[in-house]
Amino acid sequence: MKPLIIATLIACASYAVPARAQENNAAPPQLPQMIRWTDPTERAFTVNVPAGWRITGGTHRNAPIDARNYVVAESPDGKIKVWVNDPSVLPRQEPHPMYYRLGWVEGRVVQAQTGPLMIERFRSGAQFAQEFTALKECSGAQMVSAFDLKKETQRMNVEIAPAAARVGAHEESSAGEYTYRCGEHSGYTYAITIGGYINPQGPHMWGVEKLAGYLADRAAIDVARYVMNAMIASFQIDPAWQAQYDRQIQDTTGALMEMSNRITQTSMQMAQQSMEQNMKMVQQRQKQFDQMNESRSSAYQRQQASQDRIRQGWSDTTLGQVHGCDDLGRCATVSNEDQYHWTDPSGNVVGGPSDGSPPGPQYHQWKPD
Repeated sequence: MKPLIIATLIACASYAVPARAQENNAAPPQLPQMIRWTDPTERAFTVNVPAGWRITGGTHRNAPIDARNYVVAESPDGKIKVWVNDPSVLPRQEPHPMYYRLGWVEGRVVQAQTGPLMIERFRSGAQFAQEFTALKECSGAQMVSAFDLKKETQRMNVEIAPAAARVGAHEESSAGEYTYRCGEHSGYTYAITIGGYINPQGPHMWGVEKLAGYLADRAAIDVARYVMNAMIASFQIDPAWQAQYDRQIQDTTGALMEMSNRITQTSMQMAQQSMEQNMKMVQQRQKQFDQMNESRSSAYQRQQASQDRIRQGWSDTTLGQVHGCDDLGRCATVSNEDQYHWTDPSGNVVGGPSDGSPPGPQYHQWKPD
């Protein structure tokens, strides 16, 4: 996909939520085999998807120069849904007095020269992830955590700054994530938003450059996150399609095509890193599972000595929690849906962003034994 933010400006003026461990005595889930899938509508892209799953998607155009490449994967048992991008997401413009007389008020979808446009104030990545989830994935979602990812945001801004500078545009990007519960399911939404303007007094445009997530049974979160990261990391745009699409919007976007390309490459790299971490997590849990089974066949004396630890471990697994104390003697029982935990200034243990950054400057990382 290409950014329409600058095009509209000119025309107008304008991965790693840890899963809950397996309950009872079931072994950790097996990761599915990934196979190559090609966009059936315009053959614009290819992506790795799980073999045997129900796959939908393709290229959807909200306007001739607003092409959305998306894919949805659903497991055969219906317990996992993973998606990358969404065809219904439109470019945005922040409310502006210049257009009030036209009825362009916040919340309205209007027809601009470049195509449909929604009037809405800028949303950070975490804010949009939460908003999108409530509208499209789970209207009654219960928030577990929502964080703007500082490291990813800084990296995106560095990547797109040269392209923005060449045309004299101001840009602002934001990466964020939202984890939630939807009934008996757990969900995750990841979004990158980017806004910009050429004239500070003119229209401020913004859009959703990247969007991905999953909704799954709590026992299948490891598989869902692995599939999501594998799909993001393998998403490849066909060069011939890209060249044709570039020519279609060259007059309005020019050099700023590079901004979207850089965001795509950066998000793919981050997804690859998160996928590798996810695989290591599954392998580590398999090792722990094997060790627990081995301990059950040991001598009676050792079995009695380890019984309390085994009961605590399986209790934590069933409840989806982590129980322990760090090297400073700070003990807590917390949800295992957060990959990182921190102690706040009052000594309480809370979840933190999946990129490993602290929720605030006075937080200290909590690592239980």
